[in-house]
Amino acid sequence: MKRKLRVLDRLLLLQLLPRRANLTDIKIIHKLRMDLAFDEKEQKKYKFKNVDGKTIWENDGEIIVEIGERGEEIIREALKELDKRKELTEAHIHLCEMFNV
Repeated sequence: MKRKLRVLDRLLLLQLLPRRANLTDIKIIHKLRMDLAFDEKEQKKYKFKNVDGKTIWENDGEIIVEIGERGEEIIREALKELDKRKELTEAHIHLCEMFNV
């Protein structure tokens, strides 16, 4: 499914994708990470900075990312795990709504 993702969505997804999985899932996760990553042109456009341990940027924008069925499941599982541990923040609301969590 094609998803329109903001800068914040991409940063949050990059953080919540699991670091370990079975071989099939880790390949899907790797592709997702590459699709969500910011290339040099985007890094210049958004002017990312780290201030007091937080990532900030000056401009916003959206990209369309194709996420397969299993990729969507992995994202939903990660969001549900954060919810279960009561670690969701207001920043996650948009993603939870987007992925029907």
